[in-house]
Amino acid sequence: MKKLIIVGGGAFGREIFHWAGQHPECGERWQIEGFIDDNTEALDPWNYPKPILGPIQGHQPEGGDLYLCAIAKPSTKEKVCRTLQSEGAEFITFVHPSVTIGGNVTLGTGSVLCPKCVLTCDIELGDFSMLNCGVTLGHDVRTGTACTINGNAELTGGVTLGDRVFVGSHVTTHPGASIQDDATLGLGSAIIGRVKAGQSVLGVPARRI
Repeated sequence: MKKLIIVGGGAFGREIFHWAGQHPECGERWQIEGFIDDNTEALDPWNYPKPILGPIQGHQPEGGDLYLCAIAKPSTKEKVCRTLQSEGAEFITFVHPSVTIGGNVTLGTGSVLCPKCVLTCDIELGDFSMLNCGVTLGHDVRTGTACTINGNAELTGGVTLGDRVFVGSHVTTHPGASIQDDATLGLGSAIIGRVKAGQSVLGVPARRI
């Protein structure tokens, strides 16, 4: 049985630990070994049965180990995961058993889909995309690399996200909206039209902040 190492021991890492434990492959294909995190004391306030094995920086993947990304910040996620990949780390694409997926859906390497997400049809997620609990993606949604979409966000039909986009909780989008690289969509915002690269927006309708 292979060892599964969770990359990131912060709040999202703790959530991922529990979701991974509910997956049918846990105990069959792989077993959770622990976490890696540069803050080696991240789990100290909680009583977790698996430890932080060491820092991310300098970590050397061993053949046969599997990795699951639990970093939410898009730029950090991309940098860390690409570095580990270059050292030979094999990332799994994680889909919680409660997720609903329609036809013609492509999930990039290292993507993480948390409980109760719904992906309708003809969708493409880039590598290391993360969908937190209750996210809904309509038809023809496309995301770039290392996007993070937080809980209960709804991206309607034809929406495109560039690389490293951060989508706050409860964001909604107008069909066909375009969000470019490194944009941040504040929680609860309604996105109409285009958000330019690097912009942060907030509100209903969303405006640059």
